[in-house]
Amino acid sequence: MSSLLKYTVLRLALFLVALVTFRVLGARGILAVVLAAFVSMLLSYVLLRGPRDELSGVIDKRVSARLDRADGSGPTSAAARRRAEDDAIEDAAADAAREREADGRAQTPSADGQPDPEK
Repeated sequence: MSSLLKYTVLRLALFLVALVTFRVLGARGILAVVLAAFVSMLLSYVLLRGPRDELSGVIDKRVSARLDRADGSGPTSAAARRRAEDDAIEDAAADAAREREADGRAQTPSADGQPDPEK
């Protein structure tokens, strides 16, 4: 049984147990459903830590494997490639601005129009 299916079945079972419990206690309709959802959420946080950690481990491994399959040549998704391209363009623009600023300071003319030797 896959980790996702196992975790989902356990969450649904907790919800159904809570729903039946609230129905037996006299809650009807939407009130029973809302109370059961809230209680099952709290219980699943406490009781299903193991299956939740297992599921997150499986997801982490899949994501890592997908990134490794890209043979290390860069981002795999289109959004990640666009982000990397945007970062490269931004870095180039920042480098060019720093170079212009450095050149501008080195050749700042003095009042007589000649470069200032002190700067």
